[in-house]
Amino acid sequence: MSDWRGSAMELTDRAANVLNLLLVKPDLREGQLILVGHSLGGLVIKQVLRKAADAATERADVHSFIERVRKVVFLATPHVGADLASWGDRLRVFVRPSAAARSLLRNDSHLRDLNLWYRRWAKQRGIDHLILTETKTTMVFGMAVKPDSSDPGLASDPVPIDTDHIEIAKPANRQSLVYQLVCNFIVRQAGRPVSHEERKIDAVKDDTQEIRQNVERLTAQAKFRQDVLSPIPVTHRLKIQKFVEFYLGTRDQPVPFGGRRSELNELTSWLTDTSAPQRMLITAPAGRGKTALLVRWMQSIPHSWKIVFVPISIRFQTNHASIFYEAMAHQLARIAVEKAGFPPSNASEFFKDRCLELLYIIAEKKIPTLVIVDGLDEASGWEIDRSLLQSETDSTIRIIASARTLAGDPNDPQGWCQKTRLA
Repeated sequence: MSDWRGSAMELTDRAANVLNLLLVKPDLREGQLILVGHSLGGLVIKQVLRKAADAATERADVHSFIERVRKVVFLATPHVGADLASWGDRLRVFVRPSAAARSLLRNDSHLRDLNLWYRRWAKQRGIDHLILTETKTTMVFGMAVKPDSSDPGLASDPVPIDTDHIEIAKPANRQSLVYQLVCNFIVRQAGRPVSHEERKIDAVKDDTQEIRQNVERLTAQAKFRQDVLSPIPVTHRLKIQKFVEFYLGTRDQPVPFGGRRSELNELTSWLTDTSAPQRMLITAPAGRGKTALLVRWMQSIPHSWKIVFVPISIRFQTNHASIFYEAMAHQLARIAVEKAGFPPSNASEFFKDRCLELLYIIAEKKIPTLVIVDGLDEASGWEIDRSLLQSETDSTIRIIASARTLAGDPNDPQGWCQKTRLA
């Protein structure tokens, strides 16, 4: 209060001093910052933040500092000055008030301006506050900070504490209310009350995001039906379409899918990496989501790739050789801009040979094509021709097949690699 026995900096000078002290501390260069100020210290905090806000556009270290400030605690802070400082000013001939004390004059215009700025800034930044006020008088100075001055007018209401100006900053023990309030404030998740209007805006954003995702999903499914399923003869097409809907759902009732982003990204990376192997085999026990993963992935494959998809499924009756080869032949024919042809007698053998011819034509035309064969293990009484699963090293054709692990081969896909020559 008095500078008979020394002196103290004026508020703005002290704030500049403290800001630079904080900036050079290595331990304070990362992580969330919580500032706690008692009495004049609370005003120093506000002035520090004002100086930092002014300098943030010019200095990266200051910008980092102010971006990481999340919470502020005010302990008996005289936001609009203190009567005690005013008395010191009136008796300055006798007590010689320090520069710091003169900064605390009651109703000082600079303090009012600082408080108005801080209210706007804190609201804009969403700063969380804890405001504790004294309610008892000290033996010598009485009540140092009156209730009206200790309330900065923020969203958080002040909490009266049954103590005086000195003891509010010196909790007697860990059971002290001040200690418990400050500790709880520090560890709780920072946040501020969300207004009704903000909740409405967030709800609209969520709805908009959901609509966008639904539009993207439906667009991808429509393109899939047009490009992949439409070339297939109608009797086979309906079976495969029901197969796809089982894993994707319908327009009104989509099937939930999540938690496999890394696997989807891995598949896309394999497809677009020109140095990756031309063939991939996916094996796992039943019920691990192999088919769900592939069906979902097909909806996001880059448009530059043509897709051939033929599921071998007992449940959806696509597990017969004739259905498999005919469906594949019609899809390949569309990509190659050829005709699938009409079988003279044995449809299975005819369309199998036609598939091999069409794959050769597509490779010669260098059309990026992805062939997906799902459910090798469900083929009934036949095995897929190994030649269909082969691809030249420099070919634009990629092949991916999936199957349940074979009995006696639970830990690796070597059994299927040998059966299909995909290794």
